[in-house]
Amino acid sequence: MRYEVVYTMGRPATPHEWAYGSHLVRRWLDQERARVPHRFEKARMYRDDHEIVVQMADSEDLIVERAGTTPIWSAEAATVASSRILAGVMLCMQYACSADAIQLSSEQPAGWQGAAHALTPVWGGTHVVRTIAPVTVQTDRLLYVDRATHAQQLREFFRSALELDRQALPDHAFRDALLEE
Repeated sequence: MRYEVVYTMGRPATPHEWAYGSHLVRRWLDQERARVPHRFEKARMYRDDHEIVVQMADSEDLIVERAGTTPIWSAEAATVASSRILAGVMLCMQYACSADAIQLSSEQPAGWQGAAHALTPVWGGTHVVRTIAPVTVQTDRLLYVDRATHAQQLREFFRSALELDRQALPDHAFRDALLEE
């Protein structure tokens, strides 16, 4: 079985968001490397002012560009463990940049679930991961870190993508739930 981490980027990250996100990604990867060092033996990781690249031995490369020039990216991993590491990278970036910048797919939740529970020390607090989607329109569910205005940003993202206004797709017309364990 293959596990996929998929994200879209709705706008470029600001310099502050990128710096903070890069910092969180470094903390996440350091935490996981300390926890399971052998998993990182053949990993490739690169981070600078323009992109973050993480590739585990059994995964495709996960690339996040600060400029958001690639609007959608996916990386497959052969194991849930590697998917979890890649998912943690993306959750850190969404936490730092917000849900209007980075949208996360929830279609394969295994890696996201594992990462969400392990990120508390990285974030410095408990920020649960939730899923959201309209109930009246057939769409994919998206994941988000429950922080600040992320839920509202994703409701606006859905409205924009579906070309519906608040009257046609009001806030109460969304299913918003904790990411299932």
